[in-house]
Amino acid sequence: MLKKIEGIKSFGFTTRVDSFLQSRDLLDDLVEFGCKSIELGIESGSDSQLKRFDKGTTVSQNSEAVKIILELQERIPNFLYCIDLILFDPYLTVNELSETIQFMIDNDLNTSENENAMFNGMYLFQGTAIRKMAIHDKLAFDSPELPYYNFKDDIIAKIYSYIVIFLNTLHPLLKNISHLYNELIVSNEYNSTKNEINRIKAGKLFYKRDSVVFNYFKEIIETNGEYNTCQNIYSKYKTSITKMNNTIVDIIKHF
Repeated sequence: MLKKIEGIKSFGFTTRVDSFLQSRDLLDDLVEFGCKSIELGIESGSDSQLKRFDKGTTVSQNSEAVKIILELQERIPNFLYCIDLILFDPYLTVNELSETIQFMIDNDLNTSENENAMFNGMYLFQGTAIRKMAIHDKLAFDSPELPYYNFKDDIIAKIYSYIVIFLNTLHPLLKNISHLYNELIVSNEYNSTKNEINRIKAGKLFYKRDSVVFNYFKEIIETNGEYNTCQNIYSKYKTSITKMNNTIVDIIKHF
């Protein structure tokens, strides 16, 4: 079909993991015809959660697909990928959440370009089995609109509250650091010899910033939702991220 259409310069697509693996022999042809990005729906790094989603895929398949897509990114100039997760659902357990975090780390996905996916939760669409189950278990209410739901696991509910706080207060600062750094590295001043020290400082700071979200998730999960410990971890990251943000602003001033 692509061969018959004239004028295609670039395109991207979204796909399931099983479809991606079944079509791996087509990838080089797709890239040749202009594919510049692939969005991959892995959804979870936990087999039990994937089974609950009736996804029809496994963590092993997810790892295999991620390996292929990272190889594409390394081999193809300007190739982009996006990983989709459904991290939170009404029946999520602490072990499942930990498994997904570890999956992201083990598969070299614990970087700033994948962190937005870490805040995604399931929508309980009408007609889905999990919506009916959540309503039956009194975790959600039947309504024409998408229902908000409670978590069956009280520890997950406590952990989730600190994920939301982080998303609303600290993640914007992290995004600002990324924005400032990305603007800096394309500036004319960035490669100037006189700015070598500041360039190294900026690079080290962004390297430190790269896995902050994943580190925060791991530490919050390990608290089992204990209030004081969660509060201490959040305060620690608030201080650290605020300092990082102020530091990158200061570095830029000296370019």
